[in-house]
Amino acid sequence: MHSFNLNRGKVVIIGEECYGFFSEARVAIDLEKSVLCMVRDTGKIAPKDIVDITDELARMSAENPTTTSSVTLKDAVAYVYTSGTTGGLPKAAVIINKRAVSAMFWFGRVVMRVRPSDTIYIPLPFFHTNAITVGWPPALYNGAAVALRRKFSASKFLDDVRQFGVTHFVYVGEVCRYLMSQPAQPDDHRTTLKYIIGNGLRPDIWMSFKKRFGIKKVYEFYGAAEGVGVFTNIFNFDYSVGTSLTPFALVAYDTENDVPVRNEQGFLKKVGKSETGLLIMEISEKTPFPGYSDKKKTEEKIFRDAFSKGDMWFNTGDMLRNMGFRHAQFADRVGDTFRWKGENVSTQEVEKAIDTFRGVSSSAVYGVSLPGSDGKAGMAAIIKDENTPLDISKLAGHLKMSLPKYAVPLFVRFVPDFEWTATHKIKKTNLKTQGYDPSQVKEEVYVLLPESKGYIPLNNEIFRDMVAGKYKL
Repeated sequence: MHSFNLNRGKVVIIGEECYGFFSEARVAIDLEKSVLCMVRDTGKIAPKDIVDITDELARMSAENPTTTSSVTLKDAVAYVYTSGTTGGLPKAAVIINKRAVSAMFWFGRVVMRVRPSDTIYIPLPFFHTNAITVGWPPALYNGAAVALRRKFSASKFLDDVRQFGVTHFVYVGEVCRYLMSQPAQPDDHRTTLKYIIGNGLRPDIWMSFKKRFGIKKVYEFYGAAEGVGVFTNIFNFDYSVGTSLTPFALVAYDTENDVPVRNEQGFLKKVGKSETGLLIMEISEKTPFPGYSDKKKTEEKIFRDAFSKGDMWFNTGDMLRNMGFRHAQFADRVGDTFRWKGENVSTQEVEKAIDTFRGVSSSAVYGVSLPGSDGKAGMAAIIKDENTPLDISKLAGHLKMSLPKYAVPLFVRFVPDFEWTATHKIKKTNLKTQGYDPSQVKEEVYVLLPESKGYIPLNNEIFRDMVAGKYKL
């Protein structure tokens, strides 16, 4: 509902399978100036107030419309809704045609050299940046094919690869993790697969994944939906996001106060080889920052006077390790957002949902590392309302109703108070360090296990089983 109202569409096209979700949300969406259309998969008739365009689409000419000639490189091709790194609800990142055309050349010619005989499998939804800027542009460049599935299936993945003669596929780390979790077969490597391209392939499964599925090259890359540049592992170095042609810097970062470190002159300090720093990328005429539809949110992502007066740098909000020779390795995210199940989790959105629960005075949400998993699982520290009892048995149900599945915290602990910065921000460093280990946390910790309807106390036995990977969280 927030995303719809943030940037209202002149035309809203609803797939039949999504109508149920749309009908629930539309009561809170301003659709007064929008034309509603539906595309059907079955013989069902569209609701009276929605135009059925299914048959009309089938009759459309395959030729380009006359309006194509008026489209420019600076025009928007898409808005990708991302919580970015500053927390809060999603922002509409502008993807312009220039970026799509650049991706066609970069990923389709320079990086992978896609040929007309290739087939790229895209198991990700097209509202994901990897699908819309990394998946289909390379195929478009040389007339290769794209293979799609309505919904990702780990068990059917290799069947699809073999059926369509897939040579490449686009991933996020969790896709690879799901595939590795499938029972291994002796012929898993006997496919047409040659390369994979994406981001988030964890070092602990990098080599085993390549060997099991016969992958020759891993084009791991780093980029953001709204970013001004991209890192790409062109030379097939293991465990690396590669390098970037866009001017960048890795700078020292004060994780305690969530700000970059500045020297006596007020400029940022670059980190040395093998050190980890905040990645920033230069904004210039050659590498513009289109920003968001909200100008205030755009300004929040810019560092000014970073190394000289008047310069501008894009704050990626991510920590990368300096590997030397302008190469880097992804380390972690900073700020109020973390990644879980391949999705950005906005801590502010989760905290808002928790704070509306009866008996909660205040909450702080953060990500914690989980053995054998990509990204970081959500954990919430909660201060109870002294005057209102809190029913922990109902908390999980409340959060599942209020949040996407991936955003529901796996762990909950109760604290008497928070540590605060001078600017009235909650210090989460110690909370993150203590994590959910019962031996490190004074208060009782609760966990939401896969088969559990609600949070249960996390004891030492459950903790040991989690560390051993006995739960698929």
